[in-house]
Amino acid sequence: MSAAVQSDIRRVPDTRRPEGTPQRRVSLIRWTHGLINRGVICGDVILILASTGAGWLAIPELPPLTWLQALTVALIMTLVFVRTNLWMGAYRVERYTTLRTQLVDLMVYSLPALAAGVIILLAFVPHAWGRWYWFWMWYAISFGTLVVARQVERIVLRIALRRGLLRRRVVVVGSGPMSESLISRIRTLDTMQEYQLVGVFNEQLTRAWRSGEEVPSELADRPDLTKYAQNYAVDLVVIALPWDRSAEIFTLIRRLQWIAADVVVPFEASGLRPQFVPPMIFVNSPVLQVMRRPFKGTQGLLKLAEDYVVGMLGLLAVSPILLAAAIAIRLEGKGPILFRQPRVGFNSKPFLIYKLRTMTVDPTDDGSKGTQRDDQRITRVGAFLRRTSIDELPQLLNVLRGEMSIVGPRPHVSNMLVGEGVYSDVVRQYAARQRIKPGITGWAQINGMRGGINTVAKATEGADLDLYYVANWSLRLDIKIMIQTLAQGLVGRDVF
Repeated sequence: MSAAVQSDIRRVPDTRRPEGTPQRRVSLIRWTHGLINRGVICGDVILILASTGAGWLAIPELPPLTWLQALTVALIMTLVFVRTNLWMGAYRVERYTTLRTQLVDLMVYSLPALAAGVIILLAFVPHAWGRWYWFWMWYAISFGTLVVARQVERIVLRIALRRGLLRRRVVVVGSGPMSESLISRIRTLDTMQEYQLVGVFNEQLTRAWRSGEEVPSELADRPDLTKYAQNYAVDLVVIALPWDRSAEIFTLIRRLQWIAADVVVPFEASGLRPQFVPPMIFVNSPVLQVMRRPFKGTQGLLKLAEDYVVGMLGLLAVSPILLAAAIAIRLEGKGPILFRQPRVGFNSKPFLIYKLRTMTVDPTDDGSKGTQRDDQRITRVGAFLRRTSIDELPQLLNVLRGEMSIVGPRPHVSNMLVGEGVYSDVVRQYAARQRIKPGITGWAQINGMRGGINTVAKATEGADLDLYYVANWSLRLDIKIMIQTLAQGLVGRDVF
């Protein structure tokens, strides 16, 4: 790897953790252009509607409309204003950077909304024009509020750009001329504002340091991509190999299926041009996106809000049940009330899952064989807790700690056995489940995947259901899963 690339990577700040401190937790939320644009849209809607109320209070005499009529007109004008800006491409980050552009956009694209308001009033409330001044005052308040808001957004965007919050963190995997050429283009002045090269790895996913070269101290404890991605955000992985090495490319795609990042493969000098899937453009070259990061931008924000709101409300609701269960466990015999066990989580990063203890303490159990029906280690209190799924409730703490979600694939121990092999080995698509946080319940659980997973067929079906959830996530789907879990998924013959 070239010395120039090495010097660029050395600019990564020293973020090593002191000995004994916990590992970093990679945030699910990443700043994106889409997230900022949707935030501006939501802000416009809120401000225009709020201006309706402010205008109503600012006018000495009551306007010649009922509050319902005023709200209806405001909603229609807001819809026209937002749709016009979307249609003309005004909701784009580059449009917020200069004062002149902002003022022109607001003046031009508010005219259709103004016209819509005038037409509605003339058609349905013609007597309103007897006191026309209230309408223009209302419009002036709305326009002034939007101008002030745009200035705030411009300042926030300038801070975000200065701190590199919108810069995508890029990892290059590969070696040879294509890799060197791609790295050089990423480092050009034109792309430094958009991309940040944070790592170069070879085909074995270990750091591509040159022989005899000193490894930067801040990266010495992250020698491979797995450990790096578990502790630092990665937005884009580029497999920089020519397509005549397609076997290696497909192997890398399979090995990278666990990472929560976009994964692309360049077309440069390959002669391959897809006919039905339009390629993306990365540093002025076409690339094929083979994996997409789940929960980008706004989706990640919604998912995070869902987890914390439901997690906090759920913990408050079940606290009496947890207290009663803790007392019952303590009265039954010695041993801890909470059971903690390492599980594999987001980006394949291990974490300690919390459960109520339902079995006798067995220090030799590594969790690889799971729990069988009528397991002799299950206590009497534990049997009840397991049948009612009360033992799973402490995982709400994992949700509030940011290690789990309310809904997602169930986390397993890293060496969980299925048939004659480890789950992650016998089911090829298993690792792709780790592109999102594990959940207390999930799409697989409400579709028959409760209880032990003791066959390869059941393990494969469970992984397929989890991947369906990852690919088709929506807030509506999460609500459906939570409702079905409460209605029918807590108990049953497969729960033990």
